[in-house]
Amino acid sequence: MTSTLPSEPRTYPEDSLTSIFRAILDNYASVKQESPHRHPFMNWFRRMGTILPRIIPALHEIEVEPGMGHSSNWSRNVYIQMRRPVLAPQRKSGVSLAYFFNVDLSGVYLSFYVGADSLPRLLSAARQEVISLREALPVSDRFHLDSIKLGPSVQAFEDGHLWGIKYDSNALPDEATLRSDLESLLKVYRDADQTRIETILTPQQHANVARPSSPKPNPAIAPYRMEDLIADTLWTRESLEEVLAALDPEAQVSRQVILAGPPGTGKTWIAKKLVYFVTQGDASRSWFVQFHPSYSYEQFVEGLRPIAKDGVITFETFPGVVLRSAQEAAARDERCYLIIDEINRANLPRVLGELMFLFEYRDEAIDLALTRGFKLPANLAFIGTMNTADRSIRSIDLALRRRFDIFECLPDADILDRFYSQAGHESTVEDLREGFVRLNDFLEKELDRYHTIGHTFFMAPLFTADTLVRVWKRQIFPTLAEYFFDQPEQLEALVPERFWPSIA
Repeated sequence: MTSTLPSEPRTYPEDSLTSIFRAILDNYASVKQESPHRHPFMNWFRRMGTILPRIIPALHEIEVEPGMGHSSNWSRNVYIQMRRPVLAPQRKSGVSLAYFFNVDLSGVYLSFYVGADSLPRLLSAARQEVISLREALPVSDRFHLDSIKLGPSVQAFEDGHLWGIKYDSNALPDEATLRSDLESLLKVYRDADQTRIETILTPQQHANVARPSSPKPNPAIAPYRMEDLIADTLWTRESLEEVLAALDPEAQVSRQVILAGPPGTGKTWIAKKLVYFVTQGDASRSWFVQFHPSYSYEQFVEGLRPIAKDGVITFETFPGVVLRSAQEAAARDERCYLIIDEINRANLPRVLGELMFLFEYRDEAIDLALTRGFKLPANLAFIGTMNTADRSIRSIDLALRRRFDIFECLPDADILDRFYSQAGHESTVEDLREGFVRLNDFLEKELDRYHTIGHTFFMAPLFTADTLVRVWKRQIFPTLAEYFFDQPEQLEALVPERFWPSIA
């Protein structure tokens, strides 16, 4: 079969749901036979959180979380979850939308479903709750499908499905239909009343949908200690404590930090682990958003949204990510966190607006465009991540830099050493560390430290010479090609053997 997966790093000649579905349905069976670690298909799929909102603007206010496995194993089936944190605080709780792909790739379902932790099995005892939930939401009869069959070993998704529609692999509808279906369910989902859904999903025989203002500890989750944070991030205790101190609302410091560094230094991973440590895994106390060039003030702070009432279009104030996060944080005493991934990819002065004032003057209120007297809660902290290869720290507005504590995340050979000292990790490349240092010394000399190559490119459970060549060809060299786009003679001399003679 001829692969229909577009080449990296370009996603598609055009963004469309049809292209995404065809790429998965036509390619997943074959790519599952290869190692998933840094596989181009996996890398592309993990960017659904950025790709889908470009296609469907209504997804900008929804968490898009793709599921295709991890660096050591592919999933049996592919899914793309779309959730509002207030309705689904975690992946397995509350109500969400999703695309579920059959294990045999015979088709894909657009599904409105309940997470396994909130409604473990939709058996006869739970049918009344399902009926009540459907009555509470004005779902079109087009989404009449009340059961799905995905294949073996994916029972939880099948049990959680409430209603939806199936698209057969050999008869996908046109792009307009796919978009219309998703937008229709998104409207129902976005307008759903949180309190009513929680009431329906909380009979005594079922687990509660967690409410941000009244979290309940989960005894099944073991405490996440500083030692665990060190083991997961491979940072030193001193470095981690320095970032945590900057985020501590009781320390009266900025409460805004940016983790900045070149690609492959684990910035997003570190940010998420820091938040997991401070919240002890309470997902209702943190939120995640990714900036991009078209991201707007209206999405991040507040804006107007057209509403049809009695045949007349009116406009209502629609709170953005910050206002919703601030409202939820203000209702509780614990620290809360908003992660802003790729913070430097948006037009920051336009997107942040009055937050530039509030970041510095935490004890004061300011009038927003549509809201009077808005104030950032003292217990709400911000963590930004920034790829310095896209835009250096120097190019960020000076006023913004002054309001954030910036921590550089640079390529670190010591992290490689710590990684391969852990059980289950092995490198057979004798001069892996030395070559890594040689490569980045060269890049820092020719360019600067912001255009180096991070250590995560060289981390795998088993890292061999073949792995190195594959990673170089598919990930490192395309990055170097961007760095040296105007120096073809320099680029031609960049081969892995130059830095790792042992693989020659």
